[in-house]
Amino acid sequence: MPCVVCHKPVPPRCLYCPRHRRFGLLASDDQSILEIRFAMIAGWVPALDGFVCEYCGRLLDETDPGRDDYAGFDHIVPGERRLATCCRRCNSMKNALTGIEFRTVVPALADLWLEGVPFKKDIVQFERWDWRRLAPAAPAPPRGVAPFEAQLKKYADCLVCHGILYPRSRYCARCRRFITSQRENAARCKAMVVSWDPVAKGFRCLYTGVLLDLHNPKSPWYLTFDHLVPGRAPLAVCAAWVNRMKGSMAEPAFRALIPNLARHMRTGAPLAPVRIRHPPI
Repeated sequence: MPCVVCHKPVPPRCLYCPRHRRFGLLASDDQSILEIRFAMIAGWVPALDGFVCEYCGRLLDETDPGRDDYAGFDHIVPGERRLATCCRRCNSMKNALTGIEFRTVVPALADLWLEGVPFKKDIVQFERWDWRRLAPAAPAPPRGVAPFEAQLKKYADCLVCHGILYPRSRYCARCRRFITSQRENAARCKAMVVSWDPVAKGFRCLYTGVLLDLHNPKSPWYLTFDHLVPGRAPLAVCAAWVNRMKGSMAEPAFRALIPNLARHMRTGAPLAPVRIRHPPI
């Protein structure tokens, strides 16, 4: 009996050829074994002699787990069993989105960046959003004043939104809650100043332009800070789901990849190479 995936010869009493056996044995139970098998069969392209990514259409690498195009399996709907072959990068970007949501938000981001079409906040419902991976901002500050703030000169209003100051602080209680919750206070302050919308009285996501949620850490639209280039300042304010989608990519690479990926999703055109160089840290 030939390999159930590529139809090449197999060892005795095996369903897979040596090349595909290690993928077929990744499952932990009988149901997962079947789902992996179905995903491998669906993702196999005989003409290319390999698997293709469900989302970007790239030919997948089967040897180096460190590559962005390494072959893996994505839960099309997080929490459900149905799988699809997927590259490491798209798997990371899709994250807690369903397959339909991922195919919806990527073209919407591309339309916003290239044509200025406003991004609609309710474009998807984030049905399987996993908020537990998000590091929320600190809770509302206590009445005690941090030592470094006690020595500051007096300010007339909040440096970010020009609201009423928190006692002996340079920020209002709302802005202070986000800026002093972790490290990089100065970079966080600059990011919030840039994202502040004085008309709407809120903070807008750098990538979607949508007003962000400041109260519910479980929301995909909760305010988070993104390193435009991983590992260094400056920071930018963005929605939690966009931050997670961007992951370890630099902003130029992210902005180059999304329209490229959207074009593939709409037309089936192959991805063009995206190479962004940055000076060393």
